[in-house]
Amino acid sequence: MKIFQNHIPRWVLVVLLILGISLCLVWLWQISFSTNIGSGDFIGYWSATHLFVSGENPYDPALMGMVQREIETGWDVTIMVWNPPLLFVFLLPLGWMSFQVAKFIWMVANVAMILGSSLMLAELYLPNDRPEIRLLFFLFSVCLPQVISGLFMGQVTFLVFFGLTVSLFLLNKGRVFWAGAALALTLIKPHLVILSLVYLLIYMARKRQFAGWFGLMTVGTACMLVLFVFRLEWIQDLLEQMKSNPTNWFTPTLGGLVSYLGISESLRYMILLFLPLPLYLAWYRPEIDSNRVVAFLTLLTVPLTFFGWSFDQVILLIPIAQVFAWVGFLEKRLLKVWLTASILIALIVAILYRLSSRNDVFQIWFPFFLWLIYFAAWRLSQTAMPKAVLSDERRSA
Repeated sequence: MKIFQNHIPRWVLVVLLILGISLCLVWLWQISFSTNIGSGDFIGYWSATHLFVSGENPYDPALMGMVQREIETGWDVTIMVWNPPLLFVFLLPLGWMSFQVAKFIWMVANVAMILGSSLMLAELYLPNDRPEIRLLFFLFSVCLPQVISGLFMGQVTFLVFFGLTVSLFLLNKGRVFWAGAALALTLIKPHLVILSLVYLLIYMARKRQFAGWFGLMTVGTACMLVLFVFRLEWIQDLLEQMKSNPTNWFTPTLGGLVSYLGISESLRYMILLFLPLPLYLAWYRPEIDSNRVVAFLTLLTVPLTFFGWSFDQVILLIPIAQVFAWVGFLEKRLLKVWLTASILIALIVAILYRLSSRNDVFQIWFPFFLWLIYFAAWRLSQTAMPKAVLSDERRSA
């Protein structure tokens, strides 16, 4: 994945890379053991996984509280986990570690997933002959406040983002089995990718790429076997947890905003009305580039899904990569500057809002503003994109 032009000797790049990684690891180690950064939600994830590997109920509030009191989190309330039990399988090794060591490992994993996903998105969406566009997108990715807040909280949303990005990347490389297997990571928060997940599965079936389905089922079956090995009662635990699972959170989604304003609760599930859309695009319009479709469906899902916090908006880096690609095709300098400035203004406003407000529900402005930039960039790029590229996109599957 070439982001920069090859003007620097390869050995120099290798040395700089090793040095940078080493310094980053030392810095993260110091942060992990001297601050509460990365603790937030990770306290709940680690506590539940620790109980799971010990054969206990990871959804039991009393047991969760006991574990969290032992590690002296400083929180007045018990941090619970509402994710499907697949999460405990993916975090399994962390359950055997001490909290501080596990937090450090998870911080490193999250940083690696962000950087790796950004590189893969650059490879998927951004033109090879415009390294400045790739560099700008990469800097945007690491500066996005949703990414930073997710790292501060020790969130698992990065697994969902990484899983969907890896699946797209492998599907484009013809590794269909592994593309399907990677989709298993998205199932820890399936509501964030529900439209893209349905689309990719139907798309694989339409193209007779059933190896993708087999990959997802293989990982799913392996995860269920692991769940039974560690706790036979995991299904009962999940059913009990679902009875008390809160669904009335005020989150930065359209349904959450309308509920917060006291207007209605019915819009929380409006995303279900859009389920026919990925079916139609996958089955009847397979000639449309799958990368573009996933970017569009992701942009549609995030603000319209059941619930999702502001740090869950990191998945919007997928449509943002598509926007950067369209900006790169623009020939008129004024249009390119205008769109780039709009993207950077959105980033600055998002940072300022994060610093000045703790009300998460109004963060819904970000995906809505991104809608405007997305459709403006798409419309303008149609007249600027080279004919060869357009024809390739029409032929691509």
